[in-house]
Amino acid sequence: MVKLEFQTSKEATWRSHLARHAASGKSIAAFCRDEAISRANFHVWRTKLANGANEHAARPAPQATFIDLGAGVVLTIARR
Repeated sequence: MVKLEFQTSKEATWRSHLARHAASGKSIAAFCRDEAISRANFHVWRTKLANGANEHAARPAPQATFIDLGAGVVLTIARR
């Protein structure tokens, strides 16, 4: 499995865990114990998904600066 696919799969799994927790009415501790999920991981993923933090989220493309040096020569400087 490609890393991006694996990350997307993990994200989907944790979205499912969080949705089930919200519907369960249980405390985080009770839910994690019943589901055999680490509470630390639960909190990490809840924060990560709430903040929209995703390594693979679309990022704006870096802008390039073009400098015409004349005689058909163009220098490109990419900013990151």
